[in-house]
This record gives sequence, structure tokens and C-alpha cells, in this order.
Amino acid sequence: MTIQPPTATIKPSRTCLEDDQMTFFRAVADLVRQEVGKLRGQSFTEALTPDTRLDSGHEGHPGLALKSLNLMDVATSVSDMFHIGKAGLDDLLLARRTLGDWAEIALQAQSILLAGDTPDEGIGFRTSGTTGSPKLVKHSMNRLLEEVDVWADMFTGRRRIVSAVPGHHIYGFLFTCLLPRKLDVEVLDVRYSMPGATIAALREGDLIIGQPDFWQRMLDTVSRQGLALPQGLSGVTSTAPMPPSSGSQLVEQGMENLIEVYGSTETLGIGWRDLPATSFALLPLWKREGSGIRHAAEKFIAPIQDKLVWHDDTQFSISGRLDGMVQIGSKNLCISSMEQAVSMIEGVGSASIRVEQRETGQRLIADIEVADPDIPHSVHASVQEALAPHVENCCEPEIRFQPASDH
Repeated sequence: MTIQPPTATIKPSRTCLEDDQMTFFRAVADLVRQEVGKLRGQSFTEALTPDTRLDSGHEGHPGLALKSLNLMDVATSVSDMFHIGKAGLDDLLLARRTLGDWAEIALQAQSILLAGDTPDEGIGFRTSGTTGSPKLVKHSMNRLLEEVDVWADMFTGRRRIVSAVPGHHIYGFLFTCLLPRKLDVEVLDVRYSMPGATIAALREGDLIIGQPDFWQRMLDTVSRQGLALPQGLSGVTSTAPMPPSSGSQLVEQGMENLIEVYGSTETLGIGWRDLPATSFALLPLWKREGSGIRHAAEKFIAPIQDKLVWHDDTQFSISGRLDGMVQIGSKNLCISSMEQAVSMIEGVGSASIRVEQRETGQRLIADIEVADPDIPHSVHASVQEALAPHVENCCEPEIRFQPASDH
């Protein structure tokens, strides 16, 4: 399948949503999964269905056993995302206690807002909080559906969506909640499957939605185990830069194409490239405005955090970030904050931290100068402890010690 540039048609605003609770079920279930995991202090990967109850449940209908205060906390998160309170339906979340009920309430709330005086309330997506406190970014349902129309035109003919991303973040919501409904295809969730099992489950016509680390694991597994990918696969990657060489290798292994989407929680999708291409093409919803980008219909300027190099009015490349952040996986890291945290450790003279691109992906390197060449174990442990809250689970820093330079 040859990917065609999306058309520039902007469809009129919607005033209603189709009555299908499963459009929102994936997002509701993944948000609940995240919140329950936080409450339990560990990853929560159990299967969830529309019949899953939020309370203790009963025979034949398993429950998550949330007590009243915890149930209130989880319900509040769901209400915040779908603006259920603005639609006057908050109390229904406590009265109706299955995930299917909550998905239906979310759909009803969005339909009310879309048809009323507050269509811009839309859906809220939380940022990672790397550059400050996490914030809720609202996008109108019309803007979300407008972008999905573009992707649906690009991926017409795909027979199934294979998802390796959660549905309650902006990327997953667009491609694994709204796009399947538009294309009228089913979704196969492979987030909790081993790469080999995922490859075995693929079939011709699949559209695979993943992140760079997922694609790297797929590529490593194909190479290591000598597996063959089915013909007729398309893929999408986003949330972090994808090395063009990795995209090229995946195409060599049998992928028809791998599309990288450029955007953010704040902007939605901005551009795309068919790897291994190095430059991005603007989506037809956006126009170049000097060195920045504005929305073609609504005229607002996109809050871009990257340095863009323009090749013409529709093609651009990315040359680092404006705020000095670096990105590994889907997480933005502040180099200066990490260097400051490490430099404060007793026995450390200075710290220089950088990202190094390798064949297996990006690696965070920390070069530490110390006065004592016989590095005590406690200093190494202290460096790891200082970096841990910054990197969280996105990577394992490579720590290198060296004697302090004589000045």
C-alpha cells in the first residue's frame, strides 16, 4: 500500500456523536487501569471488560474492589478527562459501577457538550509534567474528529488496528479509540504480549500503533529469532523521535510503511513522515506562519517546543528543543536539572550528561568527575538515586566515573 498525502478538506463541525460506548471504553478502561495501579503501588495489567465492576462485584461479574474514597478518586479522574461534571452527569459515576456504564456516561457527557453551548470543553489529556506540574489540556471533540478524518483518509483499507499504546493519552485516543470507529475495524491489544507472540498474531492488512521502543523490540526480535513479518503491514510511531535507520530496517523486514507522527498533547498531530524520510510534511489542518505553525481554520498558533527548519511551506525538519530538554522514549528529560542533582553529591566534582544515539536506540550517558579515583560504592549508588526521579522508567543511565581534572 502506497501512502498518499492526506487531502486538505476540512469537514464541518459535528453536533452529535454516534451512540457507541465502545468508542470511549478503551480510554476509560486504560485511565482506570492507571489510577488503580497508582492506588495499589504497582502495575495493573489484568484484563478489563465492559462488565468489570469498580466495586467488589459478585459471582460472574468480577470487581476491582475499590472502597468508597478510592472509587471517588478514580471517578474524579474519569470525570476530569471527559468533563462529565460540566455535563451534569457526575453522580452517575457513583450510581452505575461497571466500566461499560462509565464509558456510556462519558459518551453521553461528550454528546451533551457537543450539542450545547460548550463544545470546546471536549476531552482533557494530562501532560507528563516533565517541565512542570502535569496539566490537563483540553481539545474539542470537533478538533479530535477533524484530525482522525485525515488519518482515516491516509489509512483507508486497513483491516485491523494492533495497539501497543494506552488509549487515555492523546496518541492512543486518536489512533486506538477514534480511528478504529472511523475505519470500522477491530482493535487487538498487544501491550502485555511478548514481541514474538505479537509478531505471530499479525496478519495482512494490520495497522500497528506503537512507540519507538516498541518498534525497536520488534526489530530486535525479528533479527534475533529469524522471524518473518506478514506482508501488507502498516505502522505508526509517535511520542518520541524514531531513528530513520530503524524505520528503514523495518521496511526491509517486510513492513509496507512506517509513518512517524509529529505532535504533542498540546497541539495534537502537526506533521508526518514516511520513514526513512528525514523531513516531515504538515498535515493539511496546519499552515506555516513565519517560523511557526498556525491552525488553518481556527487561526491559533501551535505551541511548538522544538526548533523547526523549513525546507518549503509544507516540509520541515526538527533541530533540537527550544527549552534544552532531551527526549528518551516518550519522556522529556532536563539535562541541567540532572547535572545539578548529581553535582550536589558529596565526593562528586562535576557532572556532564548527554544522550548518545546507538544502533539499539538512545542511551543516557552520565560522565562524573570525582576527586577520589577509587570510587566508593556509596557514590555510585547516590548518583543512581539522584537520577532515578528524573528518568523514572524511561531508561537506565550509563554512569562513567573519571578523576577530576587539575585546574
